[in-house]
Amino acid sequence: QQAQQSQQAQQSQQAQQYQAQLQQQQAMLQARQQQMQQYQAQQQQLQVQQKAQYEAKLAEQRLEHQRKVQAQQEAHAKRAEEMKQKQEEIKQKQAETLAAVGMRNAFNKMNVVIPENFDSLKEQLLQKMAAELEKCGSQKAAVQADYEKAIEVGHERVKFVLAMRQKNEEKVKEAELKREEAKQNATKLLVALAALVETAETAATKLGASVKNLCEKTDLNSESAVNKAVAKVEAESEIASDKAKAAMSFIATNGGPIKVVGTIKKKDEDEDTPNFLTLQRQASTAKNGIDDNNSKLKAARVRFLAKAAANDVVKKHKAIFTKYDKNKDNILERREIVALGKGEHGGFTVNETTLDMIFKVMVGDKAKGVKFEEFMRLQT
Repeated sequence: QQAQQSQQAQQSQQAQQYQAQLQQQQAMLQARQQQMQQYQAQQQQLQVQQKAQYEAKLAEQRLEHQRKVQAQQEAHAKRAEEMKQKQEEIKQKQAETLAAVGMRNAFNKMNVVIPENFDSLKEQLLQKMAAELEKCGSQKAAVQADYEKAIEVGHERVKFVLAMRQKNEEKVKEAELKREEAKQNATKLLVALAALVETAETAATKLGASVKNLCEKTDLNSESAVNKAVAKVEAESEIASDKAKAAMSFIATNGGPIKVVGTIKKKDEDEDTPNFLTLQRQASTAKNGIDDNNSKLKAARVRFLAKAAANDVVKKHKAIFTKYDKNKDNILERREIVALGKGEHGGFTVNETTLDMIFKVMVGDKAKGVKFEEFMRLQT
């Protein structure tokens, strides 16, 4: 029974302890619930404050945005107004500039004005000033000054043109006088050239005839005869060459002035004399003819001297041939050839073998000896 009481007491004690713990836990739970309620109340209060602050800030931002937009609109409207004013000013300045440029372009005509149209141009500018000066606006004073300067330039231009015209007229008269003097001088020179060319042509013709006659001669068989005949023609050649050179030199020196004149007329004839180009061509032809005849003369001299030299050689050989042609039959027989070798070739002995070869080559079967035509060949 004691044990049972002790057990019951112990269980009652445990139940009290459990009850006390349970009460304690309930108290703690209630405290926590109160804390949670306080926290929730604080959070709700904080959210309300934050919401109020956000709404206040948002309202302030909206107000600031509205102020900025209004300021931007006002600035834009101001800029638009300023831009409009500037555009109007630019447009006005452009109109003024255009009007001023048009006026100045009209003024520039005074730079090329001539006496004949100065008064009419001056009147046109005056009318243009009356009609359009006001359109120049701020450039009005400058345009007025340019107008006055243009009128002054026009006056100076007219004076200059008149002076230049007078100067040009004087130059034309002077040039005409010089041309007339040059023409007269050229006419004199052309007459002198015609005389020189005629002399050169006559000399060339005479030289040509003399060279032709010389070339046709057949009796110039000696060097002295050749030199004598050629010297005579050479004298004519020198005279003709000098005359041709005189004409060509005259052309080279006076060709420029002479070209001023085309033709001149003879005093006793109505027909034109040859002009400068014709005389120049005639002089050149005469010179070329003289040069050609000089070449022919030199060639003839060489030919005649060669012929004379050949004749001298023939005469020399003929004398030797006649010397050893003892029987005067116009051939050299075997014994005469032997004598030729000894007498004319340093005592050379022509043996029978050599004689046989000579007769075989130079003498026919029926001939008695070497004819004169083969004599020079025999000598070699």
